[in-house]
Amino acid sequence: MSAPIAFLRYVRELATARAEHSDQHVFLTLVDSGGEANRSMVLAPGESAIVGRHKKCDIKLHHGNVALRHLAVHIARPSQSAGNRALLRVWDLHTGKTLTCEDGTEVEALEADGPVFLSLGRYHLAMIPLGQLPESMPLSTKDAWASLPQREFLSSLAHGTGTALLPERRFDMNTSSVTRMPSSIGLQALESSQADPVDTVATLVVQGTDKRREFNIGAHHLERGILIGRYRRCVGSGLDATVSRVHLMIATIGGKTVAIDTASTIGSRLGSERFQTTCLSGPKKVWLSQYSYLVWRPSR
Repeated sequence: MSAPIAFLRYVRELATARAEHSDQHVFLTLVDSGGEANRSMVLAPGESAIVGRHKKCDIKLHHGNVALRHLAVHIARPSQSAGNRALLRVWDLHTGKTLTCEDGTEVEALEADGPVFLSLGRYHLAMIPLGQLPESMPLSTKDAWASLPQREFLSSLAHGTGTALLPERRFDMNTSSVTRMPSSIGLQALESSQADPVDTVATLVVQGTDKRREFNIGAHHLERGILIGRYRRCVGSGLDATVSRVHLMIATIGGKTVAIDTASTIGSRLGSERFQTTCLSGPKKVWLSQYSYLVWRPSR
């Protein structure tokens, strides 16, 4: 299903969201090409959403080609973006499945300061910052689609902090950028590219019931996103059985580091408080279960 055709299915919901929410909110919707599903939500700055088959996911997809926890979406806070534009990140949770962008290229992760249109099997996913729409949406679908900013597709697979990936013209309200980025990583990739002490931006300790691992974390790891959990594609050897197979992700967006609970079954906690998304601005101890936890220590 092409993005303009799918747009027909949710343009009225989009217009309602534009009238009810601020410019920094992002409209997220799912369209089933079989015509059987249309699920939408609005994310506020600092919020995240998980897409997949698991019952804890924010948007659930009932299809065998979709992983239990497939995608993570996060919206930066205003202080993390620039030009008063909503900045969003999308990560495939290292599933190995094909995710196709609007321009026909396959992507594993991306950063954008404007609309994003993706397809995953029979599903169409759209993420549209409300601040890039007219305050009064056009009445016709054709005019509403034409009111969206033009998308410029970029690629940034090189290592870096992710804070200077978007071009200067991102402040042009008629143009937005979609930047393809590297996939999230697990234990094997983290071990094979450990940061040198001079490049270390943080230390990550993962403590299970019978095993403790410590990693030097570089900015390039955080740009990609680090997955924590019991699954082989995650960092989490020795974690107890109540920890989810894909439990948590640590990543940067807009220069800030966040921890995102990836629809884990029992949740993630700071002390006794459960969270979906929290900023790792200083040392933190995150509990993954009654017995397993991680410790995050920024270098400065």
